[in-house]
Amino acid sequence: MSKKITLLALAAISTAMLVLPTFASAGEWKIDPASGKFPQNFTLAGIGNTTLTTDGSSLKVTCSGLTGSGKYETATTGWITIMLHSCKENLFGSTCSSSGQPAGTVHILIVFLHNVILEPGPIVRGTLLTSENGHFTTFTCGGGLVQEVLNGNGIVDEVTNPTACNAVQKTATVKLESPTTGTQKWTQVTTTGTKFDMIASQNGGTAATASLDSELTATFSENQTFTC
Repeated sequence: MSKKITLLALAAISTAMLVLPTFASAGEWKIDPASGKFPQNFTLAGIGNTTLTTDGSSLKVTCSGLTGSGKYETATTGWITIMLHSCKENLFGSTCSSSGQPAGTVHILIVFLHNVILEPGPIVRGTLLTSENGHFTTFTCGGGLVQEVLNGNGIVDEVTNPTACNAVQKTATVKLESPTTGTQKWTQVTTTGTKFDMIASQNGGTAATASLDSELTATFSENQTFTC
């Protein structure tokens, strides 16, 4: 990547960070690095499969691998980028891919994260994931016969490890669940206010609520205190 393109990408990230949703401190949790320094880089690795389902559609996409990386710019905000690997749709078993990626690879575009409290008591932590211009990814399946576009105002995941406040460790595990097809388990911060959701449209058709089921581990280069 050229220096000019890198600078433009960083400028886009910085601009988007300025418009991240803001919450009162009661609606946030923090990472506190051992060194006290930011930014803090981390890598992402999937645990098991990642699946995408859409309400009212028979199409289901399953990816057997997930990799990614990210960076906390502050104690509560940062960004990530995710690659889903070996992705196939359930109807005919054809591969699904984003433009410019190897067969079976879906690229989730740069996503901005914000540490949020999902339940105020007992405290449940999560992260709110939002994307620039509300667009998460576009990919095709079946050699281009089906095009899927994922948009939305945000996705909310749950931090399942650590669960204790002020735990000190290098890793964190997060989970996305959809108890109902196309509907995420968590959609709000502290169970009030704005509802965050993802929508999908196929071949330019009517958009419908979509959801992701996934579990992944974030690994930092140094210990973090997960403060809440």
